[in-house]
Amino acid sequence: MRQTLAIDCLAGKQYIAAAMAQSRGMDSDDRKALANNLHLLMQHHDHSQAFLQQKTGVSQRTVSNLLNPDSPHAPTITKINAVADYYGLKGWQLLVPGQTLETLLSGKRLEHVVHSYIHADEDGRRYIERVSEKESEYRVDPPEEPQKCG
Repeated sequence: MRQTLAIDCLAGKQYIAAAMAQSRGMDSDDRKALANNLHLLMQHHDHSQAFLQQKTGVSQRTVSNLLNPDSPHAPTITKINAVADYYGLKGWQLLVPGQTLETLLSGKRLEHVVHSYIHADEDGRRYIERVSEKESEYRVDPPEEPQKCG
């Protein structure tokens, strides 16, 4: 009985934490993108959580929560911005899913594209969208390694 009550209580706390995270605009995909992107940057620069705490003022526990998409503690935009700023990025850039290390390291270019899109007139936005669509259509995947015979 006690064990069931404890499990129900824990499940309730996790549900409340998930609901709070959603109410702050951070869904599961946002949290996963944040964790993946931050992990890529930290790994590339060989940074530890303690190092990031020292450089950003964001506690090690919070850095740990940012790296854990299942954490019941929803990150605040202030903390995300502080970490992103250290890497020369805007907070929203850490929330973009599917990025490679290369796109993260060239964050200023992505920021420039978004800025250009926002400030373009309607024709300019349509042009940017067409270029983007064509680029993804013609993207060439790296060649597969040849199969060895025998």
